[in-house]
Amino acid sequence: ACVYLAAREASLPRRIEDIAESFDMTGELPMKELKRTIRLVSRELGTHHISGPEEYLDKFHNDLGLHPQVLGEANYLWERLGEAMDWQGKKPSGVAGVLLYKAAQNRGHPRTQSDVCKVAGVSEVTLRGLLRILEGLLALLNDLLDFAKLEEGEARAEPVAFALGELLDEVVTLLEPRAQANGTQMQLRLDA
Repeated sequence: ACVYLAAREASLPRRIEDIAESFDMTGELPMKELKRTIRLVSRELGTHHISGPEEYLDKFHNDLGLHPQVLGEANYLWERLGEAMDWQGKKPSGVAGVLLYKAAQNRGHPRTQSDVCKVAGVSEVTLRGLLRILEGLLALLNDLLDFAKLEEGEARAEPVAFALGELLDEVVTLLEPRAQANGTQMQLRLDA
């Protein structure tokens, strides 16, 4: 417990699982006891704080052997999207993993989901779920930036030919699952 807390205080966070493995504390019962001891000692010493993904980025970046630009990109993504409520309750190491995964793709130094998951200590299913959240937030941010550019006159809307019926069908297809989950029925009626 003291090694874990000392590493965190020195801004060198380590996953509890990594510490447990180093001290041959594998198994459900020793792991539970280690977590309980960490909570107890951190309360007694007044060192309890909630960790965030930014604390894991350097370590995971090094563990994955990524180019320095990737770390810059991951930090940039977190600065832009870190305040979103979508991250509430998500494991910080998993969020750090998905930020590095996306940044590595963006910068042309991709890593497999499997490699990132091993370093971050999350499953591939979890990583894909976090990736959907990240991509949704990026799409929203890009849309907001596009609207801001239009409002400021920095960009011009270009007329584009499209089929209104097809577009509305796509909108309904996108929104229908969410509507059904809320008990709402969606209908599309387009008068010719």
